[in-house]
Amino acid sequence: MSLDIDKDISVIVILYNTPLNKIENLKQFKNFRLIILEQGSPVSSKKRIKKILNFKFNYFYSKKNLGLSKGINFLLKKTKTKYCLITEPDVVIDKKSIINLKNILSLNKKFLLVSPNYRKKKDLRKFIITKNIDLSCVIFETKKLVKFNFYDEDFFFFWNDIDLIRRINNSKFQMVIANKSYAKHNMSSSSKKNTYISFLREKSFKYGELVFDYKHNNLRFIKILRQFIQSFVGIFLGLLIMDKKKIITKLGYFFGILSFLTYMINR
Repeated sequence: MSLDIDKDISVIVILYNTPLNKIENLKQFKNFRLIILEQGSPVSSKKRIKKILNFKFNYFYSKKNLGLSKGINFLLKKTKTKYCLITEPDVVIDKKSIINLKNILSLNKKFLLVSPNYRKKKDLRKFIITKNIDLSCVIFETKKLVKFNFYDEDFFFFWNDIDLIRRINNSKFQMVIANKSYAKHNMSSSSKKNTYISFLREKSFKYGELVFDYKHNNLRFIKILRQFIQSFVGIFLGLLIMDKKKIITKLGYFFGILSFLTYMINR
């Protein structure tokens, strides 16, 4: 199959227990250099993905779940193009919008991240400078963002976006929303749901919250102690009333706090 490939842009995507119907969305990147990291799966899905996409892509696999931060940073090291688009399997965006993102990015050296608009509205401006941005789909200059340090690998999954946005707002760089680039984010989970994944999300959220507070000098010991006790009591109450969701949430928080304490001891 002969494709008109944009050699300036790589698209990087992380898959974690991703349903195959979500892989269909990746067909929209056939005109770019697609790089995929599949992680946390006992068996590689490369053959099945290749059959679905039917075009060339770079594929990496890790049986171990590296987490979002390490996974993205790993893929950035594999990116050789000037520009890079990070996105998720459930984001829909067309080629025209991606090219416009690149064009907006090139307007000003201070622009570090450019994201699409998620709702069409009448606005004659080409772009809007913002203090907050949706990192589910952003484009940037690869070398510039690697030098800036994209994701802090101390964050496993949650809070890495908030940390990155705060660091950008405290720097000379800016974040931008491109008004003429449109995307749709199907907010249903891009990973299959099961009890372990739910537990992992809750654990990562609480762990990331405490790491974020620590790194930004906003952590008090009393908060850790209070949340540790609340989590322990919450697990007991959940068992008492047989509330599975409450048990998973509080169990995740409990082990998230333990992981943070281990993180502090190892520093």
